[in-house]
Amino acid sequence: MDFSSLPRPTGDVDKKLHTLGDDTPLLQQARRASAKGYRAAGNLTASVSVEGMGESQAYFEENFNTGAIPAGWEIAPTSEVTWTVSKPSGAKEFAEDPADGGSLVQDTPYQTFKREKSWAVSPEFAVGPNALLEVWMGFSLNYEDCCSMTIQVSDDNFDTFTDLWFSRDQTGEKPWQWRKVQASMAAFAGKRVKLRFFYGAGSGDMFDTGGYSGDYRIDNIRVSGPGTVESVELTTGERVRFVADTDADVESYMWSFPGGVPSTSTEATPEVYYTADGEYDVTLTVTRGEETATATRVGFVKVTGTEPSAAIGYPATFRHYEQGRIPLVAPMVPVTFRDASGGFPDSWSWEFAGTDADNTVLTTADTPEATVAYSYLHEHPVALTVANTHGASSAYGSVVAEYEGNVTNLRPGELGTVFDLEGAGTFPGSNTMKITAYAEKFSAPSRPMRVYGAYVFFTKVLASSVYYQLQTITVRLCKADESGLPGEQLDFGFWDVFELETGDGTGGAVGTPFEFTDCPVVDSDFFIVVEGIPELVDNADEQCDVCMAMAPFRPEGNTAYMLKDGKWVDVAGYFPAPANHTSYMILVNMAHSVISNRPGTDSEFTVNQNAGELTLQLFSYMGWDKEKSTCSEPWLHIASEPGEMTVDEVKVTYDALPGTSPRSGEITLTDGITSHTFTVTQEYQSALTAAAATSGSIVYDGSAATLTAPGPVTVCNAMGAEVAHSVNGTLYVGHLAPGV
Repeated sequence: MDFSSLPRPTGDVDKKLHTLGDDTPLLQQARRASAKGYRAAGNLTASVSVEGMGESQAYFEENFNTGAIPAGWEIAPTSEVTWTVSKPSGAKEFAEDPADGGSLVQDTPYQTFKREKSWAVSPEFAVGPNALLEVWMGFSLNYEDCCSMTIQVSDDNFDTFTDLWFSRDQTGEKPWQWRKVQASMAAFAGKRVKLRFFYGAGSGDMFDTGGYSGDYRIDNIRVSGPGTVESVELTTGERVRFVADTDADVESYMWSFPGGVPSTSTEATPEVYYTADGEYDVTLTVTRGEETATATRVGFVKVTGTEPSAAIGYPATFRHYEQGRIPLVAPMVPVTFRDASGGFPDSWSWEFAGTDADNTVLTTADTPEATVAYSYLHEHPVALTVANTHGASSAYGSVVAEYEGNVTNLRPGELGTVFDLEGAGTFPGSNTMKITAYAEKFSAPSRPMRVYGAYVFFTKVLASSVYYQLQTITVRLCKADESGLPGEQLDFGFWDVFELETGDGTGGAVGTPFEFTDCPVVDSDFFIVVEGIPELVDNADEQCDVCMAMAPFRPEGNTAYMLKDGKWVDVAGYFPAPANHTSYMILVNMAHSVISNRPGTDSEFTVNQNAGELTLQLFSYMGWDKEKSTCSEPWLHIASEPGEMTVDEVKVTYDALPGTSPRSGEITLTDGITSHTFTVTQEYQSALTAAAATSGSIVYDGSAATLTAPGPVTVCNAMGAEVAHSVNGTLYVGHLAPGV
């Protein structure tokens, strides 16, 4: 089956990120060390610091190199969860420290009924200004439903405490690995505190009983304050986090970063980058009540640029499946390309083919964005050259201009495949890992488009019992929500498992079509969501295994998501790098809304003062809707009905001009999705003519005429009577009466 019968155009999981009272997150990014300058009013002081540069001042350190639990550490008296110091080997060896003598190792039971909460607490230590916690943690993100680890801090022996870091908030590669964790402890400056590493329940434990499985290893704990440097050297685009190294009770901050992005900030630790070479000042002003203090570092940030790397940002990133999997754009109507280059170029040179009525002529542009309209269908090349003072770079690509088709995120040459989950099922498909749905993300189209349905390519459909054969597979069209994940449903289609298609036995890929009832319009990022694939069953009594195809894993360009433990996850953040990006083999059947004046005709008209009729030459791939089309002025009227073809002649009548002053109006014709506007200007036109062969000229502005000629000129009314004549070769006639 296909979509030929459809109407066609004519022709959260809660996070434990605790905050200060002003909602400033305690969890911060990597720090850079400090460089200071003071100017104070009263007792308040201010200084400018940056994270991660210079030699920092240590407030607390522990590397567990003695081979035993260090003195002063407190270990929870738990029976199932144990804490020891040992030196891991193999994949879990702490390679960050060549002289490593051991790590704090937390061992856990693998049985659910033995789950338990446990912790390890550090000795007490004093925290200095702008403290940063850095610690290496070895663990896997694949056990977040079984267990979790939280790093907590307390200044009252944990009668109260603050969560600094929570393992389930960690993103990145899922398999076990050492990860550097960093969290700000600036809020605890001047206090004596302890750290606690708290092992607890996973996301699947609704009763918060405790954790099981998922071992954690801890090493190189360091709490430190910023050091001093004379300047900060960056490359363009490199991000630096500034720190207000000042009194703890400061009430407000005002940063100034001339040349930076952003150029100002009221955060305590703003992150900034620079886009051009140069030396830049940094100024910080802090306030506390009536007191203010300001610190300025002149030429503190030294930025060096790099040669740009050209990249083309296409109007839409999805590709036409049947036309070489080349990015698709709508023809005839404006579409916008953007510069996606790295290295911050400051000059651009675009070249487009197929966008001029003469197909041998290239359209050019010299701006970061370029808007063109394709006059011809099918494939066309596009080129972008960018440059800055460090060099130049060029990128070349192609687009295909089509009204409709099947679109995909698969790239040229990619064949459908699956990934073996090593006994836990197949990805994407039936599994035992609580992956219950799959979503393919598509970019916004170059032009609003109507979506008729989707093809999903299944590679295996095994269902031995009627129960599994009657399971329903639902394919949903959803908007992307504010976080870029599947959101509001727009439409859906469904089949039972036994109705899915897997091929014709000759090796060719065959997609199962899921038709949408409402055929909604999309004009922003959207998802095709596949849900209802049964869980893997493989035993002596019955089997159920349903799989669908994906592109082979690649190093970049992920568009695939999965619903794991009720939470949408980017596939690239789950599977191990470097090749962990993919796209599902899903095609979207669509048609662009294209409505415009017919090529070679006008959209602007001028008519005389008399009542009359215009014929507008319209092209609309989906036809046009008279009820939704409008006239901006009451003297304009749409007089004809929509035709049956994509090209239509639309009749418009207009009333007589009531005076001599000109007027304008607009006729907006729409297909219900997008529209095209025609403009009509009506003006008073005189019967004034040049009666004799002469090299002179007549210019009439609606109320006055200017005649210029080398010899005498006579002006007569319609009865032939003289009303004026030229003087010295020029004649000015004002306020002509009717008949002149």
